[in-house]
Amino acid sequence: MIISLIAAMDQNRVIGVENRLPWHLPEDLKYFRKTTSGRPVLMGRKTFESIGRLLPNRLNVIMTRQKSFVAPEGACVVSSWNGALEEILAKAPTTEELFVIGGSEIYEMALPHADRLYITEVETTVSGGDAYFPKWNPQSFDEKKREAHDGAPRFSFVVLERKLTKPES
Repeated sequence: MIISLIAAMDQNRVIGVENRLPWHLPEDLKYFRKTTSGRPVLMGRKTFESIGRLLPNRLNVIMTRQKSFVAPEGACVVSSWNGALEEILAKAPTTEELFVIGGSEIYEMALPHADRLYITEVETTVSGGDAYFPKWNPQSFDEKKREAHDGAPRFSFVVLERKLTKPES
């Protein structure tokens, strides 16, 4: 199973302000919907609460440390990375790609396992950002696709794939 992270970020890796997206980009929301539809999505509790509902046509897996958290019917609740993978493989055994959709802590946990990054690079600098996408080593990924969009602000859809490391001989 391919593990993919999908996020929109500003030039300083800001992904959120007060548990909300810091911009309104309808094209990015359409891209997110099209890219993740029909596939499992893994999110943290705060991300789920900011969305406010389950995402349709996807297996919704919510990771939380809160033992008292009650998810809506149809969602899976897990407390660890391994628990999430086990749940996804049990509920969607034929899935080819898992999408990690946030927030910061979940991205940080998933990044070392990521095969692919779907990044919307928003050409702006957000003030008051309190959620960030983790730093990653650009040398570890190859850019496979870049699609620039004009607008206010301008943005680009970028797909990066982890480079395969050669085994030592």
